[in-house]
Amino acid sequence: MQALILTLMIPTMTLVFAAVFVALWWQDRARTYILAYAAWFLAVAAGLLAQALFVTSFGPPQIVAFHMVSTTGLIALLWGVARRDERRVPLVLFIAMTCGTAVVLWFAAKLGNSGVLIMAQNFNAALLFAMGAYGKWTAGHRHLADRWLLGALVALAAYSMFRPSVTVLVQSQMTMEEYHTSILLTVNMVMTAVLCMLISICLLATILSDNMSVEREASTLDALSGLPNRAAFEKAANALVARAREEERSLSLIVGDIDHFKLINDQHGHATGDRVIAGFGQLIARKIRDTDIAGRIGGEEFCVLVWSCDLRPAAGLANRIRQAATESSMRDDDTTPSYTASFGVAQARDGESYAQLFERADSALYQAKGSGRNRVFLHGEGLLSSSDATIREVKSAYVDPDSSSGDRVIDFIGRTRNTG
Repeated sequence: MQALILTLMIPTMTLVFAAVFVALWWQDRARTYILAYAAWFLAVAAGLLAQALFVTSFGPPQIVAFHMVSTTGLIALLWGVARRDERRVPLVLFIAMTCGTAVVLWFAAKLGNSGVLIMAQNFNAALLFAMGAYGKWTAGHRHLADRWLLGALVALAAYSMFRPSVTVLVQSQMTMEEYHTSILLTVNMVMTAVLCMLISICLLATILSDNMSVEREASTLDALSGLPNRAAFEKAANALVARAREEERSLSLIVGDIDHFKLINDQHGHATGDRVIAGFGQLIARKIRDTDIAGRIGGEEFCVLVWSCDLRPAAGLANRIRQAATESSMRDDDTTPSYTASFGVAQARDGESYAQLFERADSALYQAKGSGRNRVFLHGEGLLSSSDATIREVKSAYVDPDSSSGDRVIDFIGRTRNTG
């Protein structure tokens, strides 16, 4: 009776887990890896039912089919874990291992060697779990839940390796029918249920952690431009200023403002103004390096904190953004009006805070606007002339992001931004 209860209860539990993951995937179908988790639980349920109800009548074809279904589910799980970590899995190797094991199982079943049957299938699963755990370990740990998931994969690998040895030792003293009604099968099913429960909790924890990260990231990003909002930018900027002071690095701040933005809203509507804001933010993101940080700090005002860069090369970068804004708006369709932008640039002084640096760069911005707009003004030096050598200097003093792949200095939104 106990075995019968477990026979029905454990597969039912795994089917519930499968349904939960399908529901989670349905809410965000872009995350296909969640559906892969559901596929694994479906395969586990099918395998448990087959093992508990029909194992005594299994012949070579049924044994191989059982192996292929259960292992395909396992590969789906490992693929899902890897997909979430944005890494590849050796699918060709996994499939080759699965097919090779299937051949061994076929011949073992033909010869009636139950020991080889048990050892081959469990060792194959152990190796797959071990490879999945290794891949997870090399991918790093974004959250505590990732450590839990790594531990669950290691536990499943260890259990899959340990279980066949005990099973073969005990089963060698009984027939298959006796094993089917023995306490060992009940223990194996209970352990499987416990480990399924463990990994399901870990998988759910990673999904919850990802959701929380997305919410945190959304709270730090400006919805229109896609850049950090003022609070997030200033937090990162203060930390970067402190780091520059410690490492004795130069640091410059660019403050940019879209010219006559109120007029754009009045003449073309706020929806058009939103498109201008979004386009300008995307342009800035493309032009800066991974080591720089940018943010939208006001309605049409943006900042770029330029790491390890002196005043004049930073002014050259500002000029490139200014020119690109004019050119991109002229190339846009008729629904987006042409626009220009003005910029103020200042270099951080010894012992200066971010607030003081911003005050000087913002003052330079107002001087650029007062000088006719669509200008770059260097604090303490004046307007950047179109014939100024600074425009040429930027190519040697400021590495173009298209040819640079440095690490971001501060991860202020919880992830690395890739530029291309």
